[in-house]
Order: sequence, then structure tokens, then C-alpha cells
Amino acid sequence: MTQLERRKSVDRRVRCWKRGLLNFRRLHGRRHQLRRATDHQIVRGGQLAGYYVDRYEPTLLYLVVATLVLCSLDAFFTLELLKLGAVESNKVMDYLIHKDIVWFVSGKFTLTSLGLIFLVSHYKFHLWGNVRVIHMLYGLFIAYLCLIGYELLLLIHL
Repeated sequence: MTQLERRKSVDRRVRCWKRGLLNFRRLHGRRHQLRRATDHQIVRGGQLAGYYVDRYEPTLLYLVVATLVLCSLDAFFTLELLKLGAVESNKVMDYLIHKDIVWFVSGKFTLTSLGLIFLVSHYKFHLWGNVRVIHMLYGLFIAYLCLIGYELLLLIHL
């Protein structure tokens, strides 16, 4: 029996409605780690530089949402501090504040969101030795927590 004769009669590549455009499972990729040994050939300095994935860990979503909430709180507290006489030290944000409050909030949220999108898409990458991009995401979250705490102290004492 030849190899052609052993094939199934139904072509598995035929599109059906279960695998059509409206199948939402297609939106979620299957790759959440490296699949092949040849994928490990992306090497930098004897170490795997990193790789892209289609599926992300749920904790990453919580981290990003919490960081965006802290970013929104930072914008709110900054505006409250400015009402009490504080001065914005970031020149870009100061320009946006004087232009319009909506521009300030939108710019702050957009810049933070774009940075988070870049970091999340590279979260499986290594930067220096054992430092991974995911560590930068946690560091950004902690920095925002410290900033919110500092702003709360300023609001209490002003």
C-alpha cells in the first residue's frame, strides 16, 4: 500500500464553519512558550534573548490594569496638587497641562499605555543577564505605587 492510498479521504484543511472567520478561538493564539529546539537558536551571549508569544499569563493582565489605574490616579492627584499650588516638573506634561486638561490626561494615559504595550509584547525577553522585561513591568508598577504614596503625602501636608 503506497502512502497516497493510506491517506484519509477527507481533507482536513477544508474550511468549515467551525474554523471560519467568526470563530473567536482563532483570535487566541496557541503559542505560550517555545515549540521547537531550533527556536532556541536566537542566542545572544550564550543565552536565549527572548521570544514572542500569542498567549499571555493572566497575572500580566492584572499587572497592566493595575498600572493603568495607578496612572489614572497619578493624573488625578497631579491635578489636585496643581490646584493647591504645586508645579509640574515634567516639561512635556507641563505643556499639555497648560494647553488643556484633557490633553494632559490623554497624553499621560497614552504614553503609559504605549509603553506597557511594548513591554508586554516583549515580556519573555531578557535584557541583562537574568533581568527580564517582566521585571521591568513589576518595577514600573512599584514605581507608580511609590509615586502615588508620595502624592498622597503631599496632599495631606499641603
